[in-house]
Amino acid sequence: MKQVIARIIVLLTLGSPAIAQSESVAQLIEDTIDNCENGSTALELRKLAQKWGMTEAYVPLLSGREAIACYEAFIGKDVAFLNGNFVAVASIGQETSIQRQRRLEQEAADRQRQDEARRAANIDTVNGKVYSACVELAKRDQIAAYTNELCVNSFKANGDPS
Repeated sequence: MKQVIARIIVLLTLGSPAIAQSESVAQLIEDTIDNCENGSTALELRKLAQKWGMTEAYVPLLSGREAIACYEAFIGKDVAFLNGNFVAVASIGQETSIQRQRRLEQEAADRQRQDEARRAANIDTVNGKVYSACVELAKRDQIAAYTNELCVNSFKANGDPS
């Protein structure tokens, strides 16, 4: 019986400092969050997060809405509490520099394809007009049409009109 009582006393004695420390750290975190008015308070909050942020008992306090809002006001960016630290996060709509580079490369490639398609369409239009003009010329004067280099090339490419 004396051994059981001795073990209970040892457990209570050894457990008390840990519980007291836990409560005092939690109170310090809560006080820091409650007094979040300036940058020095946010810096203190960051220090507490770096020291205690991986401790399961303090994660709910440090990752709470009030703590996040305190640190966001300090750095002026969206913040998340990850792996025991406050980290700035990019907004969902923001693109990364790699995404931006890929987008710009894609836009340049698209512009090049459009320019090539426009040139090809222009060449087709001109070739069609030359052929039509040469067909008309051949109807009026075959010798002039068949001795004209443009008409001969056009007839070769598009077919002899006769």
